[in-house]
Amino acid sequence: MVRPDLVVIPMRVGAFMAAAVTHYRSGQERPVIVGVEQMDANCVQVSAMAGEMTHVPGPHRSIMVGLNCGRPSLTAWPRLASGIDWLVATDDDWARQAVRDLAEVAVAAGETGAACLAGFAALMADADARAELPDLSKSTILLVVTEGATDPEAFEEIVGRSPESVGRVLTAIS
Repeated sequence: MVRPDLVVIPMRVGAFMAAAVTHYRSGQERPVIVGVEQMDANCVQVSAMAGEMTHVPGPHRSIMVGLNCGRPSLTAWPRLASGIDWLVATDDDWARQAVRDLAEVAVAAGETGAACLAGFAALMADADARAELPDLSKSTILLVVTEGATDPEAFEEIVGRSPESVGRVLTAIS
């Protein structure tokens, strides 16, 4: 199995990210771990900068509704504080573009689902960040898409066609 060199996970309150940190920090190979939040609910990023759990008051109005979280999980916080390499806060314009980009490769993802691609694109657009990251040109990058097009009308408004015309999300359980 090929292990990723860089892993991008949506933050929400941090529970899923804590699981990813536990998994990817347990072996000898240590990929770069990137957490993605939306710009006005970046509670993990603000907490990391403060060195303690911090509340980011709302209202949180991003179209990435699954990321509209103002406080990190108390249970997840210790793993988040010590295991994430990069935290990226992105806005709705990046999310819309990521929804369109995923649709171009037949992935019908909603705005929250596309957040990881949005965050990765924003990270790669920052010259200072790129300079600090390892060379990713021959890397395996894992972007976690956590939802399909949960709001078909919003999806069609962003992409210009229905989720069904783009593709479908397959779930594989082993």
